[in-house]
Amino acid sequence: MFRRCVPLLLAALLCAVPALAIFKYVDDKGHTVFVDREDKIPARYRSQAKPASVARDVQVSRPVEKTPVAPAVRETPIRLYHNLVLLPVELEQGGRRQSLTFLLDTGSSSSVLYERYVQLMTFPHEGAAYGRVVGGGMVVGRKVTIDRLQVGPYEVQNVSASLLADDAGDSPFAGILGNDVLSRLHYAVDFKALVIRWQP
Repeated sequence: MFRRCVPLLLAALLCAVPALAIFKYVDDKGHTVFVDREDKIPARYRSQAKPASVARDVQVSRPVEKTPVAPAVRETPIRLYHNLVLLPVELEQGGRRQSLTFLLDTGSSSSVLYERYVQLMTFPHEGAAYGRVVGGGMVVGRKVTIDRLQVGPYEVQNVSASLLADDAGDSPFAGILGNDVLSRLHYAVDFKALVIRWQP
């Protein structure tokens, strides 16, 4: 008896479940809108609403997995001078710009600029600057503030530096980028490829 009733119960349950109805209409902006009940269609669109064919009109979209995009690696070519890293830097002072070569020196606590490379630029005098060079000697210059340095993708403003006379006159670089600037930058030096890679 029970076995005979099961098909009848299943048939009754299936009949009681309403079929899925999807309706579509086009709004004032030309967008096709799908709804699952007729009463969800705004009154002004009901005359043009039609039942949608689930197979033809409604497409189930799966989320598309995005391939992670690696951040753009910015590189700057470097030169080596007695195993020291030289890199191009753009300096701006008083509206004048100049491309110069600087020595990257993590052992220097502050940045240095040599006078003969920036003779056309004006730096307000901010007092005397004293520094100790390798070998223990003292150098005297003056404290200045550089308006802007562009180092790779980084722009560093209001850089305190020592403006020094290059007595030997044979320095292949116009200044030294010390830790006061370098500590603000994220980079890695590739000595094999002779580039400096800037990291975000």
